[in-house]
Amino acid sequence: LNDILRKLAIDGTIIVKCFKGWSEEFKRNMPILKIVDRLNFIIDPSAYNLQGTPIIEKAIINKSELANYSRVWKNTNDISWTIKSVPYAIIYERWGKFPKSFLTNKEEDENIWIDGKIIASGDEENMRVLHHIEQNTKVLKPYEEGWLKRVPNRWDGRGVPEQLSGLQEWLNAVVNIRREGMLNKLVGKFKFRKGTGLTRQMFEAIRSGGALPVEEMDDVQELQESDVKASAYREPAEIVEMAERVTGARELPSMATMEPTTAVIQERGVRSVTNLIQENVGLFLGRLFKRHLIPAILDCLK
Repeated sequence: LNDILRKLAIDGTIIVKCFKGWSEEFKRNMPILKIVDRLNFIIDPSAYNLQGTPIIEKAIINKSELANYSRVWKNTNDISWTIKSVPYAIIYERWGKFPKSFLTNKEEDENIWIDGKIIASGDEENMRVLHHIEQNTKVLKPYEEGWLKRVPNRWDGRGVPEQLSGLQEWLNAVVNIRREGMLNKLVGKFKFRKGTGLTRQMFEAIRSGGALPVEEMDDVQELQESDVKASAYREPAEIVEMAERVTGARELPSMATMEPTTAVIQERGVRSVTNLIQENVGLFLGRLFKRHLIPAILDCLK
């Protein structure tokens, strides 16, 4: 659950796959939950959900893992392995509709579309070897999805980094400008009379306790700059406040630090945004248990 929440906060989207697998600990088939990385999941970016559109999951397996599928998959000898210390292969698992003729090899079934799974292997760009085709007799794909915040006309949700990218750039610019200003004030800026023979390199070479030879003391003077306005120091705090409003991640206020009425109003605002996020996570977990995990547990207990 912690990994799910972490993925939701970063990516804005979570994909969990539920399937049966052999457990060495219990010596039997057990339900397995696997978090699928978004970078290994291919889907129509404008889809409403993954159950209504074809999807492809990319996975990496080694030779020992392939042994678990050797009885079901065909053409396993044609898999291309990487030449590394631990050879691995790239497997593509597609879920969606395809012609029934893929299973029956009959021409009359070419226009009959069924839901199923196709497994193939290849490289980073193409699927080259077909290993397994199977009809999906269940209503749903073995995946469940959840979002931190949904975006209209887009399948991917909005994570915290995406929500705050513009504000983060703004804050970085403000901090960098202030840092450069502080360094200039610490080092100091000078103005010198033209024609005195002094150069910028001579000033840069001065160390603590050093001196410059001049004809008159007025030949070199420190350049006085005006102090930064007090209002400029409020800008980072204002950016942080905007970020809290965007994400709803504001800390619950303490009654000792502000007026009770203001504290109650802010507390209710924080809880209302938090409740919406908790509702999204709760609905996702409800779908995961009801659609996938509980049926898989009952099937394994038969």
